[in-house]
Order: sequence, then C-alpha cells, then structure tokens
Amino acid sequence: MRTTAFALFVLFTAPMFMNASCKKTVSNSNNTPEKCNPNVMCTMIFAMVTAQVQDKNGETIKLDDYYTIRTATGEKIKPGENGMDGSYTILDDSYQKNLQQSSDKFQFVGMKNGKQVINETYIISADCCHIQKKDGKAVIVVQ
Repeated sequence: MRTTAFALFVLFTAPMFMNASCKKTVSNSNNTPEKCNPNVMCTMIFAMVTAQVQDKNGETIKLDDYYTIRTATGEKIKPGENGMDGSYTILDDSYQKNLQQSSDKFQFVGMKNGKQVINETYIISADCCHIQKKDGKAVIVVQ
C-alpha cells in the first residue's frame, strides 16, 4: 500500500517539476518568447563567456582595453576585469536579463598600443537563468 501511494505521488508530481525548466523557450501565437516562469529554480553559478588571448607562440597577451558591442543595438558593454591568465570576459550573467529567452550577436573588441587587434564575433543566448555561448572562439590568436 505504501509503495502504491508513493508511486502515485511521484506520477502526479514529477510533471510539475519537469515543467519548471530553465531551458523552456515556448513561444506564444505572436512568435515572441514568453516570460520566464517565476517558479523556475536556477543554480547559483555565475556564468561567463570568456576567451583566452594569446600571440602565435601561445604567450598570453595583455590588452590595454577591451569591450563587447551588442551588434543589433550598438550597445557597448564593459565586462568586469580580466583574469591574470589572459582570459577576458566577453559577457556574463549580469547581462542575462537583457538577453533573456533570446540569442544575439556580439563583437568582442580588443585594443593594444592604441590599435584594434581583436574584433571577434560571438553568438550568445540566455535562458531564464544564465547566458551561454552558441558560437565564437575560445582562444583568440593576435597576429
């Protein structure tokens, strides 16, 4: 009897938990993304899209300045400080609400000695919880 009751409980509650997914991107009849379900439970990670910047010999390059441009709007985004290992943040979860339930193209621009040495395209999306890279280089080699 107890086993049957537990099985029925699981049978009826499992669909509710499966329905509250971060990846849900159902569209309405207007073909616009729906707002996120407020009951979605997100992980506490802070997602970042990053790239290593190095020269042709694999040596880390320190850029003088860098930023990201959202191609569709021209918005200039200045992510946080770069890591000590030559890793640069292109976009992070602090931008998730601006991109929620959609995907867009971004340009990562890097400057060295007053010259633009990097102009790389990235496609980044966001679900209800986090951003993620869809396309773009993990390692950028500066010539």
